[in-house]
Amino acid sequence: MLKDLKRRGVQRVRIFITDGLPGLEEAIKKIFPEADWQLCVLHAVRDALNKSRKKDRDALAEDLKKIYRAESQKEAEEALRSLRERWGTVYPKIVERWETNVFGFESAGRSMGSAKAPGICGNPPC
Repeated sequence: MLKDLKRRGVQRVRIFITDGLPGLEEAIKKIFPEADWQLCVLHAVRDALNKSRKKDRDALAEDLKKIYRAESQKEAEEALRSLRERWGTVYPKIVERWETNVFGFESAGRSMGSAKAPGICGNPPC
């Protein structure tokens, strides 16, 4: 798909927002090295909630919202620290994934505040 885009004349892509399909980020960097990549917030939230216990989902969802709805990087960092403190021992892989991927907007020249819609990669959800 990416090679086909290049073949059809796409010269530059600023950002790809995708699900967490393994290998996709690497493929993007290979074909469009100047492009930024970001994990879709909707996919990240769904993945986190699907990997958590039912009884924790509402509270975890609220804590994740504080991150992706943050108005500034500082506010997002504080929410991320809070996520680590509250959920880090219970769901270390979930917290690690958010710590690894949360600031994709910053590298693309966007603010965290622009990430308010839950379906970042598209509404309706992608």
